[in-house]
Amino acid sequence: MIISNQAKKIKSDTIIGVDISQDKFDIAITSKEGPVHTFANDPKGHQNFIKLIKPLKPKLILMEATGKCETRLALALQKAKLPFRIENPAKMRSFSRSMGMIEKTDKIDARMIALAGERLDISAKSSKLNHLIIKLKEHVRTRFTLIEELIRLENIMDRMLDADLKMELLKLHTRISESKEIVEKKIKKIIDSNEEFSSRYKLLTSVPGIGFVTAVTIIAECEELGETGRGQLAKLAGLAPLANDSGKMQGRRHIRGGRKNLRNALYMAMLATVKYNPKIKAFYERLKSKGKPPKVAMVACARKMLGLLNAMIKHKKGWNEFADC
Repeated sequence: MIISNQAKKIKSDTIIGVDISQDKFDIAITSKEGPVHTFANDPKGHQNFIKLIKPLKPKLILMEATGKCETRLALALQKAKLPFRIENPAKMRSFSRSMGMIEKTDKIDARMIALAGERLDISAKSSKLNHLIIKLKEHVRTRFTLIEELIRLENIMDRMLDADLKMELLKLHTRISESKEIVEKKIKKIIDSNEEFSSRYKLLTSVPGIGFVTAVTIIAECEELGETGRGQLAKLAGLAPLANDSGKMQGRRHIRGGRKNLRNALYMAMLATVKYNPKIKAFYERLKSKGKPPKVAMVACARKMLGLLNAMIKHKKGWNEFADC
C-alpha cells in the first residue's frame, strides 16, 4: 500500500485511531479529513498495517476492546515495538456523543477514536501484554462458559418428558463435564509453570474462604494486584460505590462497571468467607448491625478482601500476617 502525501507530512506526535472487528480493521491517520485505510484482521493485514505506519513513528495507536478481536493486532504491534493502547469502548462512545457525532460507520469510528486520543491526551500502555496471562484468561473464561452450559443443560433436563432425548442431553452433559476437567488441569499446569503465578496462587489460597476457582480468576483477571492502590482496584473490579450527587441532592451510591468475572468471583467467595474467615465474618456482622442490607455488606466485604489481597501480593506475605490489618 502506498503512503499518501498526507501521511508523509505527519509528525511523530501522530495518533492513529483503529476501529477493529473480527474480519477487518479501519485506521485513521490523525483525526483530520483524509483517507481511511482498511486491512484484513489477520497476520498479513497486521504486517501491511505495521509497514504503513512504522515510518511515521506514531505517538499512539489507539483501539477499542472489541471482544478480543484486537488481541492479535495488539501483540503484533507490541512485537514491532509500536506504542498502542486498548481503551474501554464505553469511554470512546461517550466521547463520540459528546462531540455531537450521531452517525456511525467503521470509518467514522476510526476517525473519532483518533480524535479521542488527541483531545483526551491518552497515553500508550506502559506495561506489556503477557502471553501467559492471555492464555490463562482464555482457560479461566472457558471454564466459566462450560459451567454455564452445564447448568443450562441441567435446567432443560429437569423439565424434559422425553426419556430418549433426555439421555442424549445427558451424554452431552457428560462430555462437557469431561472438557471442564481437562480445562481445569490445564489451568493448574499454567499456574505451576510460572513462578510468579505459583507464588500468587499460594498467597491467595492461604486466605480462609478462597479456593482454586477464586484464586486463578484473580490471577487471570487482575494483573494490577499488588501494583495499584486499593481504591483504584475496587473501581477496576466494579466494587467501588460511585457517587451520584447533584446540587443539594445526594443520591444513593451504587457499584457499576468494572471487570465482571473478577467481581463475580470475589462476591461468590464471600459467601463462604463470611462463614469461615473470622476477620471478614466480624466485619460483615458489624455492617449488618449498623443496618446495612446483606448484599451491601457482602459487597463491602469483597471490597475489603480485595484491598487485603492487594497488600498480601505487594508485600509477598500470607494471610496470617495481614489478618489484623
